Amino acid sequence: MRDRSEFMLLWPLSILALTAMVLLGVSLGVGSRQVDARVRLHEQQLIGRGIEGQVKEVENAVAAQTVWDAAVVNLDNRFNDAWAHEHLPAYLHTTIGVWDYLVVDGQDRPVWASHDLETIPVQAWSRSSPDPAPIIAEIRDLERRRGPLIRPAARSAAMISKPITITRIEARGGRAYMWTASLVQPDFGAALPRGATSAILVAGGYITLQNLAGLQARYGLADAHIAIGARAIRPGEAATQFATIASSQPVFLVWTPERPSHDLLLGSAWLIAGAILLFLALGVLMFRRTQKAAHDLFETNRTQTEFLANMSHEIRTPLNGVTALAEVLARTDLNPSQKTMVETIRSSGVLLERLLSDILDLARIDAKGMSLEHATFNLAAAVREVVSLMESRARSRGLELRLNLDPATDATVTGDVTRLKQVLTNLISNAIKFTDAGHVELTVRRPADGLWRFDVKDTGIGFDPAMKARLFQRFQQADGSVTRRFGGTGLGLAISRELALKMGGTLEAEGAPGRGAVFTLRLPLPAASQPEADLADPQPPSAAAAFDDKGLRVLISEDNPVNRMVIEMLMESIGADVLSTENGQEACDAFEHRAFDLILMDMQMPVMDGLTAIRRIREREQALQLPRTPIVMVTANALPEHRAASLEAGADLFVTKPVDGARLFEAIRQLRHPMAA
Repeated sequence: MRDRSEFMLLWPLSILALTAMVLLGVSLGVGSRQVDARVRLHEQQLIGRGIEGQVKEVENAVAAQTVWDAAVVNLDNRFNDAWAHEHLPAYLHTTIGVWDYLVVDGQDRPVWASHDLETIPVQAWSRSSPDPAPIIAEIRDLERRRGPLIRPAARSAAMISKPITITRIEARGGRAYMWTASLVQPDFGAALPRGATSAILVAGGYITLQNLAGLQARYGLADAHIAIGARAIRPGEAATQFATIASSQPVFLVWTPERPSHDLLLGSAWLIAGAILLFLALGVLMFRRTQKAAHDLFETNRTQTEFLANMSHEIRTPLNGVTALAEVLARTDLNPSQKTMVETIRSSGVLLERLLSDILDLARIDAKGMSLEHATFNLAAAVREVVSLMESRARSRGLELRLNLDPATDATVTGDVTRLKQVLTNLISNAIKFTDAGHVELTVRRPADGLWRFDVKDTGIGFDPAMKARLFQRFQQADGSVTRRFGGTGLGLAISRELALKMGGTLEAEGAPGRGAVFTLRLPLPAASQPEADLADPQPPSAAAAFDDKGLRVLISEDNPVNRMVIEMLMESIGADVLSTENGQEACDAFEHRAFDLILMDMQMPVMDGLTAIRRIREREQALQLPRTPIVMVTANALPEHRAASLEAGADLFVTKPVDGARLFEAIRQLRHPMAA
């Protein structure tokens, strides 16, 4: 159980550490990819602009030979083969390289062609080179949009027209063919095309490894190559798309981009691995230290629990002798003065027991060790029991204790009836303590919000706003003078509010100095179908209750001589035949030789504890098919886990010390006559 609790405490730290490591790795990876992606995008933009610049240089070189009055005369008006060779392949190869050239007239008919700086028949062009029709059509479309040329008014003025030159890439046979076409136009208008449309110069050639080598050298590209279609681009490569012929597949210049972040991570791999290992080592160290702290925490909690149990046992054991003997003594013939002293002893013992219970409750609340029971009970009956218990105290102070119950309270609800009674008892007890005259009134009703409302109203001293702020603090009362006047530890209201919150409700207070106070408890108590009898830790009987069983054969097992004497005296006062033992082993031996009507068993004893003894007795009954003997655990171990262990071992009832005779007799009566109860 402790290991599981430690795991529940440590798993958030483990998840946090693992999450931090995962986030570190993811952030490094994502950050690296983002930086490399930005570098790739920047390269693509840079290379794209560079290619545009190179293309523009080619287009300018071609346009310089076609946008010229002499070009109109020699390429359009009357074709001059020698002029074409001198000013096209022979001249342009020094600026843009060795290309193939084709000149078409205004009717798009080939009139001249060149290959490898040599003039060739136009028929040879169509056999060895791609079809230029798409780019020629694009030039013609631009020409139509430009409109007819207008001769300038003066010969010194340039023609009002811009060069019409375009460059396109075409995918052919897995290779990229580059076209540059330029419309033949005049520059100063000394000559105009002879027709409505001008001649066109078309230059073209395949992009070669030499072209790519130039690009690689100029831009520092790695593994530059041409890719036909987007699918040819591998993941991680950078690419820029060429302007292609409309009917062609897309053509890309592809290269391996720089990856500075990736390279940095690889170069720093050992450093990063060392940092991660250091982080892991720190995480393991923190985990171990936290695990040790958790272990110490649970060990401290266990020690505290044991201390509380031992303290409860050690204090309740002598306290049982004080209160029980006082109760027995009160039944003897005493004069008035002696009766007053005995009652003072008894009431002081009861007050000490209540203080002990408050301290234990507070410690269990702080340790998160207080659990709530969810049982069904009649709400009206539970409230009446509380009021019945407090009536004598109210009368002793000359107060009237009133009860106003909404008819709806006569219902079966689900909740922790013991804790409800504890809170109501605290509130009514406080109201009685701080009220000198008048009345205390408990009103129970169910408002529209579905929460049961319990109002405890008094006509006492009340409180001011400053006092209200301290009401529910631990070890606090209204002020020092009130503490001196009324006494008390100031734990009751603090515990009551903690219990109210734990049960899913609230506890608030309103008051005014000299005008009384109202404490309002709101609780969710869901409706239930059938009530459940709660025989463990029974409530005190009314004044009319009487114990009429005579001659009971009672086995008592108690190691403390004072407590054993107290229980013997209580049992003998009702005419019981008592046999006492000092430990569980003696009790088991006595049970083997005699039959008993009732067994009163202590829990913590030498030789054999009470839990083991009860199990042995139940095993013997089952083995010999004996009738079940009622067993009451009477112990100073008053924590809930002790009660649960007792009932699990086979006890029928659980009664805590100091033993109240009336409570014990009522418990036995209910146990022996359940129908009568």
